Amino acid sequence: IGMSLGILMIKLTPGYHTELMSYLFGNISYANWIQVWFILALDVIITIVLLLFHKRLLAICLDEQQAKLQGINITAMNIILLGLVAMTVICLIQVVGLILVIALLTLPAATAGHYVQRLSSMVWIAIGLSLMFTTIPRMMVYGTKMSPESAIVLAAGVVYLASWGLSRIRLRRRAVLNVSR
Repeated sequence: IGMSLGILMIKLTPGYHTELMSYLFGNISYANWIQVWFILALDVIITIVLLLFHKRLLAICLDEQQAKLQGINITAMNIILLGLVAMTVICLIQVVGLILVIALLTLPAATAGHYVQRLSSMVWIAIGLSLMFTTIPRMMVYGTKMSPESAIVLAAGVVYLASWGLSRIRLRRRAVLNVSR
């Protein structure tokens, strides 16, 4: 969030423009069709791999030792998981930049984690939040000097922080109710 605010301030400074901006934030507005097709192909690959190895990947993410006892090849599953993450980051960094990739990989899932415990629910909520974060802020800054990429990161950050605050309030209320019983 801090980097996003810093880049936003640099963007609003007259006469400052460098290639660093494209690596940090990319330029989602100028994605060409080849990049879109690469992203769609990557989506298909990730979906197929997740459908084939969902339970094994979930097992190694939750408890590697238990997965090993169940006969799952930990090394192979880790290579598959890290390969998918690496392909995703490499593909998306060209279109949307490093900060936006990191923000969209972490903030929607972390926000969803405040409300649900099941991984499948968290995935669907994170997907919905990602769609919301990549659509609404872009529409709000259209025609302004603000870059849509930094608006997306700031919106995701604000929603995460608000969600974190609400979850803390809920936990305190539960603790007070449990003590009073």
